[in-house]
Amino acid sequence: MAQSTQINATLQARDWEFLIGISYFLQSGDIQDLITKLRVYYNGLTEKPQGNTNVTITTTEGVLVSLFKLFLKQKTITTQTDNNQPYLRIRTQILALNNTADNFILNSINNLESSGQVLYGDIRKGGRKIIMMITYDNN
Repeated sequence: MAQSTQINATLQARDWEFLIGISYFLQSGDIQDLITKLRVYYNGLTEKPQGNTNVTITTTEGVLVSLFKLFLKQKTITTQTDNNQPYLRIRTQILALNNTADNFILNSINNLESSGQVLYGDIRKGGRKIIMMITYDNN
């Protein structure tokens, strides 16, 4: 099953730290396992990785998609398009890990992003209905 496919995921230290920062309080065993792997990795180094230093951790495709899903919920950062901002950088790095044999990561991220656009449209239409009241045109 693609979701449980093992993968060596390389992200910049700052991106791992950000993703763990938004997922730390989840009770998910997979996320907690990833946190433990990162702790062991960092603990074993005299000089801790930081900034754009690459950190490679073995995890699963499903964990990466779960992290990306949480990441999308951070609305203030998902609109940033500068390559120095985390959204595009993390998205690009995770998509680069896609296994073309099943495209699980690619398809999952596309579906998550499409869902976000639908939600945006629903919220926008709700606002339009409030503003237009009786003359609402469902556009």
